[in-house]
Amino acid sequence: MKTKIIIEMNDVTLFKGKILNLPVHHNEIIKRSIELFDDDNPCIIHQSFIVKEFAEELLSLFGENNTIEGKDYPDVLGFLDVDDVMKIRIHKKG
Repeated sequence: MKTKIIIEMNDVTLFKGKILNLPVHHNEIIKRSIELFDDDNPCIIHQSFIVKEFAEELLSLFGENNTIEGKDYPDVLGFLDVDDVMKIRIHKKG
C-alpha cells in the first residue's frame, strides 16, 4: 500500500506518511490479535497483518472522497492513537 494520509486536528498535522505507518493504539492491536489469533502477545507478523487490516478499513471509508471527518466514523476509527478521534480530519493522497 503506497497510499499516504495526513491526519489533522485543529489545523495541526498529527501524522503524515504511508498508511501502513498509521499511529495505532497498542491496546487495539492486542484486542484484534485476540479476536483473530487468540493471542495476547502478537508477533511482528501478526502485528503487521492487523495494522494492514486497520489501514484497509480506513481506506474503505473514503469512497469517492479524499477527506473524511473523524466525527463521522468514531467507532471505526477508534484504533487510531490520537487524543480525540471526533476532532480529526484525514486526507488521502495517492
